[in-house]
Amino acid sequence: MTKTKTKPAIVEVDRRSGAYEMIQERAIIDHPKYGRILISEAWGGMDDIRGGAYRYSDGFACQLKPSDTFDVLRAEEEKYGGPLDEIRDRLEWSGMIIYKVAKSVGL
Repeated sequence: MTKTKTKPAIVEVDRRSGAYEMIQERAIIDHPKYGRILISEAWGGMDDIRGGAYRYSDGFACQLKPSDTFDVLRAEEEKYGGPLDEIRDRLEWSGMIIYKVAKSVGL
C-alpha cells in the first residue's frame, strides 16, 4: 500500500496596493502539517543589494481558524482595529520558511 502525501493548497490570494504603488500579496493556505495559515509579503530590503520590495522572505505567517477567509479577516481587522498578525497567532517562522511555503504552492 502506498501512502499519499497531501500537499499545501491555496485557498485564497489577496493583492493590494502598498508602498510606492507596489503590489503586496498575501495568501491563505491549507497546509497538511500546520492547518490553515496566512502568509504575507512584507516590505524589506532597503539596506541590501536587492533593493526595497514586497517579498515573502521579508514577510510573516499567522495561524488561522479553519473557517477563516479574507472577508472574515478584513471584518475582524475593522472590528478590532489591528493588523492580522495581532488578531491571529503569529507563527515564529523565518523569512526563508515563509518563502518556501509560498513557492510550494506556486506563488
